[in-house]
Amino acid sequence: MQKRFTKAYLVTVAYTWSKYMEAITYLNDPDPVPSRVISSQDRPQRLVTSFTYLAPSTRRGVLGALANGWQISGIAQQQSGAPLNFPLSTGNVLYLGGQIALPSSQRSAAHWFNTSVFEKNSALQLIDNIRTFPLRLGNVRTMDMNMLDLGATRNIRLNERLRLTFRGDAFNSLNRTQFSMPNTTPTSTDFGSISSTSQLPRVVEFSTRLQF
Repeated sequence: MQKRFTKAYLVTVAYTWSKYMEAITYLNDPDPVPSRVISSQDRPQRLVTSFTYLAPSTRRGVLGALANGWQISGIAQQQSGAPLNFPLSTGNVLYLGGQIALPSSQRSAAHWFNTSVFEKNSALQLIDNIRTFPLRLGNVRTMDMNMLDLGATRNIRLNERLRLTFRGDAFNSLNRTQFSMPNTTPTSTDFGSISSTSQLPRVVEFSTRLQF
């Protein structure tokens, strides 16, 4: 959906609702076909809104020289988190039964999902078994993305040949924290917790360009 320039602004909104499945990895060596699971690239919902606003050149004098001609732009991204991944490298995953996902009010970086429904004692792990627990869980995901990038640009024509451009950008302008994937190795002391982030904090950049 796009709203073209009227009264000095442009807005574009794009929404995607999807499901991405794959079958490329065998759960066990004797399996005749790969396991069909949700893909690590699956993001069921994604909403992107971008906008551009041209500030009207209505002021005069010194204030007008400073305020007129600015173009403000931004892009807001909201996206579902990645499905929780239990790769083969985690070893045996002994699921005891029960709800794995936690309500948002109970989730934290130290306790992202319900670990009590797994066997965590390494002494009780099976030496040899056929794995049935899937590689990924579509209903237990990492933190949703919610990011806003902003920018401001001003072009100043010095004469017929020279044009000066000022630009300022703020990436992750609201300085939101994005947690990484939690630890999914049942025998690890960090099982179910998150120890890192997956994006930079707020970054602000300024630049000047002279065209001739």
